[in-house]
Amino acid sequence: MLHLLKFANTVVKTREDVYAEFRTLVNMSALELGKWLETKTSKAPAEGSSDPDLIIDKKTSLKIIKVLSKRKVMLTKGEYECMERVTNHINDLYKKKPLEEDLLVSNWRYALMNLGHDPTKVLEN
Repeated sequence: MLHLLKFANTVVKTREDVYAEFRTLVNMSALELGKWLETKTSKAPAEGSSDPDLIIDKKTSLKIIKVLSKRKVMLTKGEYECMERVTNHINDLYKKKPLEEDLLVSNWRYALMNLGHDPTKVLEN
């Protein structure tokens, strides 16, 4: 549940909110993400994109794998902060979604996959 601060006009998310959104948006398993990061294609956004939002630091991807590999009760404050940054980045990237015909082979998709979100899985449902 989101708590609104009246005076700051800021939405404050609880750990439950952050966890739920992360688990919804990050739809790749730790194993899937690890295998994806081993491919040459996972490096495409950094090599061929002029959009800095598409360049995902590999350290972030590795942190996501670490979070996905942990039980919820073992997550640290820093990992919750990472989860919130990841979900914010995924939501921001969706604002830049390319045309459907470009979806499967786009740096946009590859950047999202580096964040543990495969947009084609959303299409399957």
